[in-house]
Amino acid sequence: MPFYQFILTPMSSFMTPIKGDTLFGHICWQLANDPELAATSLDILLADYAKKPFLVVSSGFSMTAANQHATFLAPRPNLPASSMINGAGMTRLEKQQKAKFLKRMRWIQVDTEKWLSHGKSVLDLQPDRPSSTNLFNTDMLMQTELRQHNTINRLTQTTGKGQFAPYQVAGTRFAKNVRLCVFAYLNTEMLSPEALNIAVARIGAFGYGKDASIGMGRFEVETFKEIQWPLLNEKATGLYTLSPANLCDWDTSQTFSTPFIRYGKHGDRMATHGNPFKNPVIMADEGAVLARCPLLENSTVPGVVGAPANHISISMPSAICQGYALGIPWYAPLPNTATATGDR
Repeated sequence: MPFYQFILTPMSSFMTPIKGDTLFGHICWQLANDPELAATSLDILLADYAKKPFLVVSSGFSMTAANQHATFLAPRPNLPASSMINGAGMTRLEKQQKAKFLKRMRWIQVDTEKWLSHGKSVLDLQPDRPSSTNLFNTDMLMQTELRQHNTINRLTQTTGKGQFAPYQVAGTRFAKNVRLCVFAYLNTEMLSPEALNIAVARIGAFGYGKDASIGMGRFEVETFKEIQWPLLNEKATGLYTLSPANLCDWDTSQTFSTPFIRYGKHGDRMATHGNPFKNPVIMADEGAVLARCPLLENSTVPGVVGAPANHISISMPSAICQGYALGIPWYAPLPNTATATGDR
């Protein structure tokens, strides 16, 4: 079961976050537009995707070149703050202060050599406190950028009011030393690593996501290599996801997640053909923690959870949403799902 890691160098701002399902769609368009990339057609690759996925990609995570690409930032797990506190010997006030701190915590750091095995609690995975020299000071790694957009009224040849009023669109600008880390599961019997690398490199050259036609979402592939993926073991208490996952068959009492609704839209040539909008898909956002259960133990591909979403497009009935998510073992204790509160 080959797993791979991409290290991407951002060359411009990104107007669309790198989410696993969106990046998967971009790769599918590359395979559709260049049938020679894959040994077979995209329709055949997707025909049995629900039982035999040929590709699953993660979302993109920030890392710095200075730390030798060993550690990346991932979202704080969606666990109740109260479950992350060992209250032994703490006063009620101290527990409340610690809970507030955990609620403000945005990121955990994941070591690609130890993964999450060194985290006995969420606090063990906390990045260092922000400072001018801290590699994970997120204000130094990425910033929100507002870009001005205009719609020209062709009658007056200028902007105006209402639909012709200038507006701003928010994007993300990365610092020069920032790299983006993306992981992928690949069935090499259906698609070669070389083809996947070429497809991702082409996406970076043309641009990813919104405003790609005006230079946004550009990146270069710095490294592409096969890695050893950590699989579920007897010490793990659950699985931590690295991209939005479709958990329609899961018992909600076994998941700790934040809902993510994908209001999808076709790209490439379908963006201007017929109805480009897709049906919404409700998923669990990356950072979800899934408790051990039969569905997790018996997943089709070890290290991959979820299921694809079908029937999401009227104009292209064959379109699917990735729905799968790569997951890494979670070792910190999980709360009792029957008594967990909603203080996330």
